Amino acid sequence: MKARPERLSLLQYLLLTAALLAAMCLCVCLGGVNIPLRETLAVLGTALRRGRGAGGRFRTHHLRVRVPRVLCVALSGAGLSLAGACMQGLLRNPLADGSTLGVSSGAALGAVIAIAFGLNFPSLPFAGGRRSWRCCLHLARWRSFWRWRTGSTTRFRPIRSS
Repeated sequence: MKARPERLSLLQYLLLTAALLAAMCLCVCLGGVNIPLRETLAVLGTALRRGRGAGGRFRTHHLRVRVPRVLCVALSGAGLSLAGACMQGLLRNPLADGSTLGVSSGAALGAVIAIAFGLNFPSLPFAGGRRSWRCCLHLARWRSFWRWRTGSTTRFRPIRSS
């Protein structure tokens, strides 16, 4: 069976970009107060043209509340997908995720420590995830060094019965 390359055409990229922009525009429209799409597009259009004209009654709410939230969520999702792709490439495993190396557990431990001790330190879960990642890397280096030093090429030693 001949494997085909997993590449997207230019048309597929354009369609996916249009779908992303449409979803982001829809997220700006929907919320506690639903704002009509026409008004949202008018506000975004005047903001992109750097116009000072009237952009509707929801101009300030759009540009100071909803658009930054949507952009923040989009950038967070892009960062998480990039981290997942890096982990899958590094481990050469298409099923690898944050729990494969214990990063999720380390981040959860950091969050529990912050909650238990009443610390208002938002990067503590990040530090816990990073610490567990570094522990895994150090264990992998130590294991490969030990195998090089002893000359052992086997992964597991046989269990001897007495």
